[in-house]
Parts: sequence; C-alpha cells; structure tokens
Amino acid sequence: MPLLRRAGKTLVPTAKARKILGTGGAGGLAARVFEILFWRVNLGRWDGCPVPSWPQGDIGVIVWVLSHLALDWETPGRLARLTTVPVTGVLEAELDSSSLVLELRILRMLALFGLLDAEPSPQSPERFLARRRYRKMPHFDRFLSFDVTLEPIDGAPH
Repeated sequence: MPLLRRAGKTLVPTAKARKILGTGGAGGLAARVFEILFWRVNLGRWDGCPVPSWPQGDIGVIVWVLSHLALDWETPGRLARLTTVPVTGVLEAELDSSSLVLELRILRMLALFGLLDAEPSPQSPERFLARRRYRKMPHFDRFLSFDVTLEPIDGAPH
C-alpha cells in the first residue's frame, strides 16, 4: 500500500501514512520508508549495472560500518572497499563499478534521507559528472542504532 499519493503537483500522505504519523510521528514514517526502500525495492532495477541486487542485500552491514567509518569525508571507492562484501560479478567486471554502484544505490539514497552529507570531491572539478565524497551527518546515529555482538576469536580465526 502506498504511503504517498499525488495531488496535483505535490505528494500528500495516504491514510496509511497518516496512521503511521499518528502512532510513531515523523520518525515512524521515515523508518517505514527506509525499510521499504532498502529491504523491499530493488534499487538495481533502474541503473543497468550487471549485478542487479548488489550491495543492497548487505545494507545492514553497510550502514553499521558507515556508522563507524564515515566520520570524515570519504570517497565512494574507499567506502566500497571497506563496507561491502564483494561478489563475483563485481570482482570480474572489466571496469571497477563497485564505487559507482555503491554510490548510486546506497550512498545517494542515504544522503536523500539526510543521513549522509555529500560534497563534490576537490580532485574532480573538470569531470562531466563530479565525483562526490560522503560523511555521516550528526543525526545518523539517532536514526539508526545497532545491537551488535561480535564473537570472540579463540585462537586462529580459520
């Protein structure tokens, strides 16, 4: 059931969205939209990259790592190496598309939610499409919280 409907040139909340707003406030609605976007919509459907669902299936791990890593400006390439679990289609691609796919499917979406700040990278002013850098916004940790327990390593980890 949709949460928004078009009324002329604007979007207005549906009855379901108004109910969510009434019970959980704007935070409840934002949480529901976040869940729908990252766990129910295949963001790879529109970009034509050869790995249709990567890295969206690891969104929990990605945002957890971002919560610890993106304290200062980071490039999508560095974030792709440090936050994602590589898959065969990405590793075998002729061009390194991991940073572009992570940026399109995850980083820009998190920026639209206001959880990441984005700025043009200073190294790429001459490019047609400016590269961006990302960092965590102050309210990132208020919107997303994690209860993670890592298993202790007894001896050799393998």
